Amino acid sequence: MYTTRNFLIFSLAFFGIAVSAGATTMTSTSYSGWLANATGPVDIFGNAPSSGSFSNSTGITLSNSSHPSAAFVFTGPDGTGWSLNAGLYTSNGHNFPALFGASDGKGNITVTMPSGGENAVMMSVASTAGSALTVKLSDGETFTPAAGIFGISLSHDISWLTISTGSGSEAVIDDFLYASSTIAQDASQQTGPLPTLEASTVAMIGGGLLILIGGRKKLFSDNG
Repeated sequence: MYTTRNFLIFSLAFFGIAVSAGATTMTSTSYSGWLANATGPVDIFGNAPSSGSFSNSTGITLSNSSHPSAAFVFTGPDGTGWSLNAGLYTSNGHNFPALFGASDGKGNITVTMPSGGENAVMMSVASTAGSALTVKLSDGETFTPAAGIFGISLSHDISWLTISTGSGSEAVIDDFLYASSTIAQDASQQTGPLPTLEASTVAMIGGGLLILIGGRKKLFSDNG
């Protein structure tokens, strides 16, 4: 049924007011699986330290020497303080430089993306006592990956993510890559500058009297 609400949405879209598209997020647990939806991977953990404390608001900034402008900031917010330490994490008989978060169950490892955000990242994550992991993205999505590789490709940019685990166990990250998502990107959240509507125009829209010329349009698209 074509209601007044439908008419208002249609009319507001015509005047350039926010119209959003469906979002898509693909996850994977292997490097090859991640690359099925991403291209141009860059590893930023090559310069990660094997020791040191970064338990402050500055944390540590990592980037690839070939792409220095793409700087990722790792911090360890822990309630009213900070907890982030570098060390070696042993996996499959190998020692890897890693960052360790708090073990009190309330802290996390936060990764802040470069300015503008990123739409495809892959990391190697674990917890020191095998507790469940939680990864949260800046767009509100939450995941509970198993220890190991966790890749994400999106139809939009994210500005940060967090990695957390339960009390008595430290969240660990020992590798991090970024790339360009090959998923079709969402349309802009706004079709154009917001107009200044005259009172009479607003009244016409509210009363259903404004006639839109040009036929029916599909206002929303599903990229998923």
